[in-house]
Amino acid sequence: MKTVVRTITVVPLKVVVCAAAYVLGVTFSGIALTKLGIQVPSANERVDPEKLMPCLLLGSLLLSAMVAPLAGLMRGPYVRRWAALFALALICLGLNTAIEAAIFTEVHGIFALTAFQVLPALLFSAAISLLFRSRRDGTTATNQRFLSELSGRRWALRIALAVSAFPIIYYAFGMMVAPFVIEYYRQGQFGLTLPPVKVIISVQLLRSALYMLCSLAVLTMASGSRRRQVLGFGLAFYVLTGLFGMIQAYWLPTGMRLLHGAEILGDSMAYAVVMTALFTPRTGSARTASPVALSAAHC
Repeated sequence: MKTVVRTITVVPLKVVVCAAAYVLGVTFSGIALTKLGIQVPSANERVDPEKLMPCLLLGSLLLSAMVAPLAGLMRGPYVRRWAALFALALICLGLNTAIEAAIFTEVHGIFALTAFQVLPALLFSAAISLLFRSRRDGTTATNQRFLSELSGRRWALRIALAVSAFPIIYYAFGMMVAPFVIEYYRQGQFGLTLPPVKVIISVQLLRSALYMLCSLAVLTMASGSRRRQVLGFGLAFYVLTGLFGMIQAYWLPTGMRLLHGAEILGDSMAYAVVMTALFTPRTGSARTASPVALSAAHC
C-alpha cells in the first residue's frame, strides 16, 4: 500500500521537478547565448512564443516521465550516472537535432543548436539522476562472467553491428511513412528539404556512431531484465530523438507529426531491442545488473 501511495504522490512530483530543471536550463541558456551574440536558428522564424511555451512545458513533462524509467534502472556513483545521462540528452536533443536540421531543413548552425542544449541537458540529467535511481547497489557474478567472456574481437563485432543497425532500422521505418509525408519535403513546405538517399544513409551512420557511444555509457550502468531495459531505453530514446521535438513543432501538420511520431517510436524500440540483445546477457533478470555494468568500472 505504501508503495502505491508513493508512486501516486512522489513520482509525479519528481517528474515535475525534473521538467522544471529542463525549462530553467532553456531559459538561462537563451539568455546566455543572446548576451554572447549567438542566435539559435529555428525551422520557423515566425514561431509564436505564446504557442511554443505550452508545447515546451508538455514536452518537458513527457521528457522527464519517459527518461525516468531508464534512470531508475541505472546503478553506480551519482556523478557517473549524471555524466552518462547528460551525454545521452545532449547528443540526442542537441547534436542530433542539429544534424537532422542540416540535411532535412533549411536551418543551419550545428554549434548554436548544440550549445543551446548544454545547460538544459546538464540540469535535467543532474535532477533525474538524483531523483530516479536504482535502489540496488553493485554488480553480480553473472555480469562479470558475461563481460569476461567477450574478447576484443567479439566487442568489435558487436560495436560494428550496433553502428550498422541504426541506419537499417531508420530507413526501414522511414520507408513506411515516406509515401504520406515525402511531398512536404519535395515541395519545400515548412522549410523542409529532401536530400539524396546517399546523404541520408551516410548521415545516419554518423548519428549511429554517436548514439552507440552515448547508449553504451548508459547501458553499462543499467540493471534489470532485458525486457525492462528494452522498455526503459526505448521510451527514453523515443522521447529524446523524436517525441520531444514533434510536440514543439506545432507549425507542422498534425498528421505529419503523428506519422513521424509513430515512425520514431517504432525505430526507437527496434534500436533498443538490438542494443539490449548485443550488450546484455540472455540470462539477465530483474535481480541482476546489466551485463555491461562491469565495463563502467574499468573506465
